[in-house]
Amino acid sequence: MGAIGRPIPRMIPKTIVEAAARLPVAPMLGRAVLVLAVLLGAGSCRPAAPPRPNVLLVLVDTLRAENLSLYGYSRPTSPRLEALARSAAVFLDARSQAPCTFPSANSLLTGEFPQAFLGQPGGAMGIPSERRSLAELLAAQGYRTAAVSASPIVRKSPSRFNPGGGFERGFERFEEDCLWGNAACVNAAALRLVDSFAAPFFLYLHYLDPHGPYRPPADYARQFAPSGYTGGPGVAEGDPNPLAKALEAGQVPERADLDHLEALYDDEIAYFDGRFGELVAALAARGKLEDTLLILVADHGEEFFEHGQLKHCHTLFDTETRTPLLIRPPGGLAQGRRIAGEAANLDVVPTVLDYLGLSADAATLPGTSLRPRLEGEGQARPAFAAWGSQRAVTFGGRKLIYDLGTDRFALYDLTTDPGETTDLTADRPDWVSPLRRQLFTWLIAQEGADSRQRSLEQGAAARERLRSLGYL
Repeated sequence: MGAIGRPIPRMIPKTIVEAAARLPVAPMLGRAVLVLAVLLGAGSCRPAAPPRPNVLLVLVDTLRAENLSLYGYSRPTSPRLEALARSAAVFLDARSQAPCTFPSANSLLTGEFPQAFLGQPGGAMGIPSERRSLAELLAAQGYRTAAVSASPIVRKSPSRFNPGGGFERGFERFEEDCLWGNAACVNAAALRLVDSFAAPFFLYLHYLDPHGPYRPPADYARQFAPSGYTGGPGVAEGDPNPLAKALEAGQVPERADLDHLEALYDDEIAYFDGRFGELVAALAARGKLEDTLLILVADHGEEFFEHGQLKHCHTLFDTETRTPLLIRPPGGLAQGRRIAGEAANLDVVPTVLDYLGLSADAATLPGTSLRPRLEGEGQARPAFAAWGSQRAVTFGGRKLIYDLGTDRFALYDLTTDPGETTDLTADRPDWVSPLRRQLFTWLIAQEGADSRQRSLEQGAAARERLRSLGYL
């Protein structure tokens, strides 16, 4: 059973029945009084169903796990997340299903694989009508639903980078006044919504820190970016685009420029971490934290030339797909667990539904609830990802990447080579075989046995759409 639970039978107080039987009334009236007493006693002793928990789903745009001290990073970028993790569970090997906000956020909000959102008419990026969103499922259960998004992609109304909007499905309110704004703006809007809603509520928060350009607010004291750096126009202010354009022209970025950008990126993470700590404290002060299921994820990571690219929406390497996943159950009962083994953003919707006792809805989704693993049971399952012509499976600390266009594979041992620098395809065919079988079984189920050309076209169209809008 989910968190709602099964009512526990209670015995009718024997004294009420005996007292009713002894009343000095006519037999018929006595029996009526007895029946009434029994009914009243049964009704008064029936336990009320426990209140359903609130659900807070937090997406931090462009946050890769590797740069969080929560995940062992050398810079102290996330002390507030670490404090929260003492009453939560941290999944150490979580991954997003795409290295780009579209369609990674679509996948997170619906529990469907990213291929389901490619090839929409007119290049639309929103959630299509035939896909149920988590907000729709919870609204049908009586939840108040709201979203606050600073993203130019995850929008209700059109923006430069998403001319069609379309992410509001199931949300009673969709706040987007924080477009390109920082975490303080998202926090303020979120708390206004929390104060206006009676429980239970579902609140989705989409923070844009630390998406480029990497510019912490002027009043934030930078911890990591060197003050003496003198770089080219834009780069000094945290804009990676000049380097990205130079890279397309064949110029290799200077290490000092890359280090400066990553330091600013880390400062953005630390800024978000501080503001998120303030949000958690505000929820606790309002008495809203203990009865809330809180989940923090990222849509993708960020590349700083580790694999010859900058920014994101390029590859399925862990720099772009290994993301944080923190789950704090109602009451904080996870007790600081750190859980190894693959997990996926795709598992978030089934996990929420499991905690709410909505197993029938969860059973129709390709992901799996992570609740058993939070409670010391259950096993890891392969995590899959897709973008452009690339498909990947990660399982048992190994990753296999397949390119539909070239029909080539690349195999990495993430335990000994977390940077994915050495392709072991030729050396370990015994590792390739089971991963290839898992990958192709999934690929055929999602895209069909004869869909290679269509998949290539849809992937190329998605990249070109983002490029034409200036996002890439």
